[in-house]
Amino acid sequence: MISKSANVATKKRSQLLPPRDFTGETYADDGDALSFLATNETGSESKVFDLEPLPGSRLLKRELLAGMMQLNGPRGPRRSVYSVQSAYNAVSLFLRWLDEQGHQVGSLADVNVALWNKWLLRNSGGRTTSGYAAVVNLRAVLRSTQLATPDLAAAMNRRITKDEQRSQESYSEEEFRRIRRLARKSIHTAARRISANYQLLLRLQSGVPVDAKLRTRAEALLELFETGDVSSQAAYKALGACDSVGRGSLRPLRSALLLTPREGWAAAVLLAAEAGWNRSVIERMPLPDNSVGAGEASPIYSVTVYKPRQGPNRQHSTSTEPATDGAGRALSWLISATEPARAALARFDAPADRLLIYGRWNGPSVTHLQLGFGIPQMRDAEQATAPKQPTPSQLVGVSLRKLRRTRQVVFDRSPAQNSRSVHEETYVRNDSATREQVRPVIEEGISNALLHASATVVLSLVCESDAGEDICSGKLDTAIAACRDYAHHPETGQPCKDSFLACLGCTNAVATPRHLVRIVALHDALQELSGCLEQTDWAERWEVHFCRLCMLLDRHTSEAERVQARQSVTESDRAVVARLLAGGYSAA
Repeated sequence: MISKSANVATKKRSQLLPPRDFTGETYADDGDALSFLATNETGSESKVFDLEPLPGSRLLKRELLAGMMQLNGPRGPRRSVYSVQSAYNAVSLFLRWLDEQGHQVGSLADVNVALWNKWLLRNSGGRTTSGYAAVVNLRAVLRSTQLATPDLAAAMNRRITKDEQRSQESYSEEEFRRIRRLARKSIHTAARRISANYQLLLRLQSGVPVDAKLRTRAEALLELFETGDVSSQAAYKALGACDSVGRGSLRPLRSALLLTPREGWAAAVLLAAEAGWNRSVIERMPLPDNSVGAGEASPIYSVTVYKPRQGPNRQHSTSTEPATDGAGRALSWLISATEPARAALARFDAPADRLLIYGRWNGPSVTHLQLGFGIPQMRDAEQATAPKQPTPSQLVGVSLRKLRRTRQVVFDRSPAQNSRSVHEETYVRNDSATREQVRPVIEEGISNALLHASATVVLSLVCESDAGEDICSGKLDTAIAACRDYAHHPETGQPCKDSFLACLGCTNAVATPRHLVRIVALHDALQELSGCLEQTDWAERWEVHFCRLCMLLDRHTSEAERVQARQSVTESDRAVVARLLAGGYSAA
């Protein structure tokens, strides 16, 4: 039996630490540089982003670069190379667009509301997937520079809503089980092949007597492990690495101790099917820690799951037991199948904390075995020729995203490494089968909410001439309107202690055109809030008020009046609305 040694538990903790010289800081080469080095939180991944080749003034590019550096800084929200890449793509697109359109922008001081609106128009108002990414990512960079004018900041704060996402399809249960079965067979076969060869190698290396029939094979394995190749035709033949005419081939030779790229892909397919992990999680997944199950008959693996976009909760652990869990069984196979690769890395004092390690046929490597890490990049030609019914050697036609969706929606029916709201919005509600099932319920709920709001909104907008002197003077103003009789609640007859939001459904409430600014500010704040809350919280606390506001504005104002009111909103108005929504005006 192969010793787990320090590769699984003891070494893992030190290997997961950042390099000795890693500070977590992003930096440029000098004060006038137009490039900087972005890193992830552990320092294990980095990439240089260079704005020098892009069009535009040097000052503008330096300001945008500073924004990108701030996003990737120690306290920045974009702590992965991939998210910084998204910001860079948006900046690159923006600079090229400015150049193509002939806009003379020397610095961010020249980026005004009109130019921002043209950028929105160029990207379909952010309603398409690509347009939304371009707008949101550039907005994040501009905000992080803290150089945007107040008017531009207000324009960028307006909510951007994508068009309804196209429905996504999951695999059928039969298709999913067939893919999982093929992936299991591929990885189990590879684990048995590599484990048996590595055990034989270790026996010879430790001086344990080896049967004469297996000695040539054992010596060939040891030579392969130590040099990355073998020196004789007999060694090739002993490892079954000869072609049809008897010539030795390096690819089947190295597969005696390493996963092939196709098997590395099959491993990613298996992990997505068994655990519902997405591509980025599988790509970065470190070697599981089995110290949790020390002393147990069956090992228990603790798996670190890293989700860069989940803020403070971006990293968490989950435990799995091979004897009872499909994901645990897959991890056991993969640990056995990658044991020789980690041993080879240890000989070169190279980090061996990644779970997925496979043999590469070309490209640089830290060892003579030419190792690759994470999910192999399969060639387009292989994907194009992959059959619809995948086989163990041709799982490249399988979609990891579709596997994860199927696992969550069809089998687990619960969130996996995401929040309840993301699970419902992105996976359940966006699934084609689920949409058809819940459509009647959604339509009935929307209809009921609109009917209720229409029946209960009694606040009306009146002109100044129709309002009393006390109302016009502002003496009876509330946070959003005015109250004719604060001392007598219409229902209780007592002094009113309701939230000012209840003014929308109160017969004592009245509003004039000068209140429209505050009402529009409240509407916009609630609209932005709706995208930040789970559906249950929104429906319980805010939905009725928002529907009433929509009804009020639609009945009594024009689009031009609403636009003019938005332009007149002040910071004082926003502060009042923010305090209202935070409960600052609630009665004690």
